[in-house]
Amino acid sequence: MNCYFYINIDVKKNSYKEKWLNQLSTGIIKYSKKLKITNDIEQADIIFTIKDFVDSINLKEKQILVILSCQDNEICDSRTINNKKIKYIFEHTKLSGNPIEIITIDDNVMKYLLKFDKKITTEIYDNYDSKVIPILNTSFLYRRIYKEKISLLKDRKYDIVFTGLTNYDDKMVSKHRLEIIDKIIEFANKYSYTYFVNESRINIKQYYELLEQTKIFISPYGYGEFSLKDFECICFGCHVIKPKIYFEYYPNFCKNFDDFELDLSNFDSQVNFALRNIDTITQTKVNNNRKLFEDYHPANQIEFLDSLFS
Repeated sequence: MNCYFYINIDVKKNSYKEKWLNQLSTGIIKYSKKLKITNDIEQADIIFTIKDFVDSINLKEKQILVILSCQDNEICDSRTINNKKIKYIFEHTKLSGNPIEIITIDDNVMKYLLKFDKKITTEIYDNYDSKVIPILNTSFLYRRIYKEKISLLKDRKYDIVFTGLTNYDDKMVSKHRLEIIDKIIEFANKYSYTYFVNESRINIKQYYELLEQTKIFISPYGYGEFSLKDFECICFGCHVIKPKIYFEYYPNFCKNFDDFELDLSNFDSQVNFALRNIDTITQTKVNNNRKLFEDYHPANQIEFLDSLFS
């Protein structure tokens, strides 16, 4: 089957959108015996593109449109999911568990996270599980910084760390992050743990050195659940604890993270458990995620990708 990649000139060079498209075209499909890349859209059986450009393409009946949502902080919206032209939606995250549950902070629906309204929740998820496939491996983009030799968690300097901006345009995001910083400080002082928190940009070399000395990295929401820091922590062997995890990555590193409730009601118990079992349970979770990272190769995905279009 012939595959055509529709890339609009608006896609910036070296952007994540371009890198994810390249991951499919030059990274995965080149290993396929069934899928071939064509430069002629008229010859294409399948068109791969980004959500932004779906309406720019005139489809023939023979063509299947597969899109990459490619939004750092966006669960796919109802318009995209219910578009009959679209056969599959390739994502870097997918909701897991009960996708109809709406996550709230202080009783405010976090619309910037889930991108939908209560009234249309059921409509959105009619086709969600059959269409949305987490296949884009963000961690693959971090191969260059992956550290082969790392210190064991128990030998690291800082028990608990957070570094990240707090001055968001969305005041609810800022409040969420500031509350977590306050909680880290309160927690560390209460139980005599070493900690490091920082609310400003940090030099990249200092940041990597910090991760090398971090046991637990707290990774709060920003404009969405997804965070590139999660993958940087895997590269440097830190354990990640996030707010409520109701989504999965590919590979699903989330199953080896820990999480806490958004109201922070079980923050102490979750972080305490991870620190008190730092050289057993927590170290095993870190090791498991690093193995997922190391074992990934684009060629491993092609059998599954071929099966979608066979």
